[in-house]
Amino acid sequence: MLRAGAETQQLRGSLVNLLATQEDAAYAFVHSPYSLVETPLVAFAFEDRLLWDDLCSVCHGVAVSDEHLFRSLMRSGVAAAVAVTRTKRPRNGQRREKVRQVVRFLEALPPATVVLHLDASDTAVLGTPEEILAAFRSMAADIVLATEFNLFPDKGDAIRKHMEDRLGGRSGAPFINAGTVIGYAGALLGMYRRMAADDFSYLRHTTFDTEFSVGRIFDAPFSEQRGVYNYFFNHEKDPVQVAGAAAEAAARSGHLEPAHVRLDYDQKLFGTLYKAGETPRVSAEEAKVVCRDEGGGVECTNVLTGAHPLVWHGQGKGRYELAYLLARHGIMLPQHAKGLWYQCAAPGTAGMPPLPGDDVGPVAV
Repeated sequence: MLRAGAETQQLRGSLVNLLATQEDAAYAFVHSPYSLVETPLVAFAFEDRLLWDDLCSVCHGVAVSDEHLFRSLMRSGVAAAVAVTRTKRPRNGQRREKVRQVVRFLEALPPATVVLHLDASDTAVLGTPEEILAAFRSMAADIVLATEFNLFPDKGDAIRKHMEDRLGGRSGAPFINAGTVIGYAGALLGMYRRMAADDFSYLRHTTFDTEFSVGRIFDAPFSEQRGVYNYFFNHEKDPVQVAGAAAEAAARSGHLEPAHVRLDYDQKLFGTLYKAGETPRVSAEEAKVVCRDEGGGVECTNVLTGAHPLVWHGQGKGRYELAYLLARHGIMLPQHAKGLWYQCAAPGTAGMPPLPGDDVGPVAV
C-alpha cells in the first residue's frame, strides 16, 4: 500500500484542524479526511481563490441525512474552491439562490479559467486536472454538458425525439445531465446569468419553446436541470465565445466544428450511471487503482461505450453502485469503505445483481 509523504500528511493534519474549527454546518461535506489509499483527496478552499493552476472544481450541492456518506465520493487529489453550500434538500427558493451563488462565484474568475461544476453528493472525480483539461479542450467547445439515460425533470415526446435525433455517440444517453458540467468561466457565467434572467424564466416549466410540448415528471416548478436544457435549446448554435484558437486547433485535429455548447454523447469525459429500472452499467473487471500524488488514479470502464470517463455521476440509485465499486476496490480507507458498504446494503439495494466483472453484489457488512 502506498503511503503519503510527510508534506501530504502535514497537509491532511492542517485540513482536519481547519474542519474542526468550522462552525457553519454547510461545510460539513468537505472531503479532505477521505483518502485514495493513503493520499488525501480534496482540500476545499474557504475563500474565493483558485488552488489549481488552470482548473477549479465548483461543488453546487451537498447530501443530507441518509445520503451523508456519499459526500466522500469526490475522488480528486487536488484542491477545489466551494461556490455554493447548503444543508437542506433543494426547494424552489434554494434552487434560485444556488444559481445566484454560482453567478457570483464565476464573476470573480478570469473568463478563460476552466471550471468543473459538479454535484457534491454523488460524483467521483477519477482523472487528474491535466487529463480533464485535455479531454475538455479536445471537444472544441466553450461548454461541455454530460448526458444521461433519463429525461428529467420533464417528459414530452417532442423533447425526447429532438434529443434522440441528435444522438451522435454510442452511449445511448441522449438527455442532458446538469450535475456534471465543464466550461470556460466566461461562457458559464453567460449561461447562469441567462438562467437567472427574467425572474429565472429558464428554470420554469413553462419556458420551453412552444415546439417542445412537455409534461411534468417531477414536481419542480424551478429546476436548474431545466435551465440547462433551455440554454442548450436556445444557444447551441451560438458562436464560440471563449475557446477561440484552442477550439479551432482541437477542431482541426479531431474533425469537430467549434461549438459554444457541446454534449458529451460518448461519455468520454462524464459517465452517468443510473437508468430507471436498470442496474448501472460500469465494469469493475478492468478497474485500475493507482495512488498518484497529483490525484486521480482510478479507471473504470463504461461498458456501453468502452470509454473510461474521468468523472462519474452516480445519480439516483447509481450512487449505491458507484459507492460499492469504489469501496470494493479499496479506493477508500477501511473505516469509510465500511460505512459505504452499509449504505450499499440499504433497503432496495442489497441483493442487487453484481457489477459486470464482479462476482459479489452489494450485501450487508
